[in-house]
Amino acid sequence: MTLDEIKALDRPLLWAADVAPLLGWDPQWIRIKAREGMLPFQAGCHGSRVQIVKKSFLEFMEVTT
Repeated sequence: MTLDEIKALDRPLLWAADVAPLLGWDPQWIRIKAREGMLPFQAGCHGSRVQIVKKSFLEFMEVTT
């Protein structure tokens, strides 16, 4: 998924698999770091699932790119 595709999504939450290609990170690594509270953007853990706040992720991407 590209950054433009993520911006076009009409949902407020993203999955690790959505953002992993943009970051060059493995989706499982994102899930692990989310559970540890170590991501540079907001994410919530619900059992084995991790949901990333789209707005927070986009703000992070604006600063880093």
